[in-house]
Amino acid sequence: MLLYRVFKNGTKEFFSDLGKYMSLLKKQNLDGLNNIKREEIQLIYTMPKDLLKISPVLLISMLPFTNYFIFPLAYYFPRQLLTYHFWTLEQRANFMLLDHTKRFKHSRPLFYCMETKVNCINDIYLKRKWNGIIACLGSGGHPTTESVISCGTLFENSPYSLEELGDKHMKELLGIHGLTIWRPFRRQRLIERGMLIKRMDDAIVKEGGITNMSEESLSWRIKSYEYVSAKYERLAPTMDHVVCLS
Repeated sequence: MLLYRVFKNGTKEFFSDLGKYMSLLKKQNLDGLNNIKREEIQLIYTMPKDLLKISPVLLISMLPFTNYFIFPLAYYFPRQLLTYHFWTLEQRANFMLLDHTKRFKHSRPLFYCMETKVNCINDIYLKRKWNGIIACLGSGGHPTTESVISCGTLFENSPYSLEELGDKHMKELLGIHGLTIWRPFRRQRLIERGMLIKRMDDAIVKEGGITNMSEESLSWRIKSYEYVSAKYERLAPTMDHVVCLS
């Protein structure tokens, strides 16, 4: 009975999102992405992957008698075979935390990549300021939004523009964003991810900021549901600064 309910509700939710996705594609072709809401941007990004992931299970289940083994198999391996539409709230939280942990292991190597580039900064004033930001991050602190923005030119040109990054730096950037390092066009995929983040943050600002987002919506933005649930009030001001930087 539980198995039936999981797949009944999950299938209903999935096809509901699929219908919204098809409508959004038409809307996107007519109006572009400027007037699309945050949740719609999220759906446009996630649905192609979800469709690819769930299609084998749905297609196999359509064959005679296969539902007797494919549904139990998918039920016992939900993270590998099912999308979040079929997950319980506890599973969503646990899987998102696993995803966050997997990405977090790239944070320190990425920091080292940034640290080694400090000596490549020619502008003495910028170098001193950026060195202070790196030192602040290295000691576990949080530099101010204004100080980071004032060093923005470092990411437009040498040493941190995408064209200047080495293979190691690119690998860690891809990893921290959950993107595979084995596919080609690494820089293009990072540009696309940056555009996604920018569109999401612009939509968040239009909709009233971080404080108007639900915890689950905010969790998708930072990929750690349990962290949000525990520290939502303290996290909101920090995320406001992140949106500002974006």
